[in-house]
Amino acid sequence: MAKKSLEDIRALVDPEGWLRALREYKTALEGNLAAVFLDYDMTEASPEIDTKVRARALVAFETTIRDLDWRIEEIQRRIDAATDGATGRAARRQGKKQRPKS
Repeated sequence: MAKKSLEDIRALVDPEGWLRALREYKTALEGNLAAVFLDYDMTEASPEIDTKVRARALVAFETTIRDLDWRIEEIQRRIDAATDGATGRAARRQGKKQRPKS
């Protein structure tokens, strides 16, 4: 039995399910972003952490924050593209229905 490619498997995913998963993942990432900002603020303010350790930790948090921000924006772009694509397809179908037959 030949292995299915990821694209073959992806084709089986319901488009609405995919959009729902994107929205849920985006919400989860937004929660993660808030938690990382909280960790960042607490690390920055903590008197118990050595200055060098704090600096390294803050850089790691900044990297994570920027990555989460990119992921959230990319997911939103994909949601918008999928929504626009569905709207465009629906409009084209509607346009075909309304065209007079020649």
